Amino acid sequence: MSELDQSSPLSSFFVFSSELPEEGETVKVFYYYPECKTQEDINNRDLETGISSTFVFFANRFNPDNPCDYIFTGKREIGLLEIGNGIFFNVSIKSTTGTKRILLNQILKTCLLMLNYVAGPLTLENDNKSVSKEWISRLQTTMPHIIKIINWKDPVFELLWDSFVPSQTHLNSKQSVQDEQIRETMKKYPFIESVIFTWRDKIITMHGIEPQIARILSMLVFHKFEMFFPFKTKKREDVLRWTIGFIMGPDKSIEIFTPPIFYNDKIHPLAVLQLNKIRIIVLLDPFKIFDINLLQQFSKDINPVARSFDSIESRSNSIIKQNIFNNNTGIRMNYSPNSHELNITNNNIQIYDCETIERGILLSHAFSKRIGPESRGIIPLNGSFYSFFDSYPYKFELIEVMQFKPKSLSEALEEFSKLEDI
Repeated sequence: MSELDQSSPLSSFFVFSSELPEEGETVKVFYYYPECKTQEDINNRDLETGISSTFVFFANRFNPDNPCDYIFTGKREIGLLEIGNGIFFNVSIKSTTGTKRILLNQILKTCLLMLNYVAGPLTLENDNKSVSKEWISRLQTTMPHIIKIINWKDPVFELLWDSFVPSQTHLNSKQSVQDEQIRETMKKYPFIESVIFTWRDKIITMHGIEPQIARILSMLVFHKFEMFFPFKTKKREDVLRWTIGFIMGPDKSIEIFTPPIFYNDKIHPLAVLQLNKIRIIVLLDPFKIFDINLLQQFSKDINPVARSFDSIESRSNSIIKQNIFNNNTGIRMNYSPNSHELNITNNNIQIYDCETIERGILLSHAFSKRIGPESRGIIPLNGSFYSFFDSYPYKFELIEVMQFKPKSLSEALEEFSKLEDI
């Protein structure tokens, strides 16, 4: 893996055992970024992993129900997440504010999901104590690619919005017909277990798969995860083509290439079709036979559905909500359904305001998920900032953070009730 540029806030990322080492030994580390090239690098790694291991050990000893998940040193913010059997993820970013605890937790959870689906969940040797060598090998192969696709300069929107939130897309009124066409096509090809349609990185519809893995696969495919795309593919406009599924052999023969996805205790072959900005992500049943001819026939049968969804791009790139507040009242952020951009209507904000906005987005997202798939509400963040959230399963998640000084909370709720979908 190539090193991240010097301006990246990422300081280190490693996977370690929280078991304290014997005297004279060092913490067991299964993966460490950046690569240690000198003895000084090794010494810094041993010091850093030793500190994290000590924090985790004492936090567990004194309060086992509240594991250590965050450390702030004044120059670094460190996020920790146990992935099983006393093994932890540790990410360290350069920071002097100490405000990104929730964000780091979300990043690590996303990394764990990607790792589990691409490399498989943590496995142990037959003694049920030591981590399996096979899993360590897959971890060391996969983790550099996961770290590389994360935008560490501004990870919150990349990870939270693109990966965890299925956003509203402007579908035509025939979507129920299109969904029926997808189901009928899947019946014709029993080896097709799951299908996800996306526009860029936004999920349009999914069949035979849970939303969580659908979002992760959508993110990995959109960002051209290197383990899925070992070779460059030629761009072809207005042609439905396989971007994952086939490769050209050394003798120019066509061979099937389907990267493995670990899901529901099975290893599924992955294939992807693309028509302009529409992608069809397919998981195949590993226990049913398929060949090149069947895959090609499937692409012909699913082509009409892909073309009907392709019309999404021609629609308006409008904002989900309209601004109900006077522009002079402060900050208003909108999520655009056809691009992963957040727009600020008032640029006269301070650094601490940005931190409040970020915290409001993360808190609202987490809170709405705890309430249930359909949720709507308001969270006071401080004296003048409020976060409004409105979530509907598989369609959209709107979170607005506004600087607004109502006379009472009831007044804020009254304003919130005026928000209407397009």
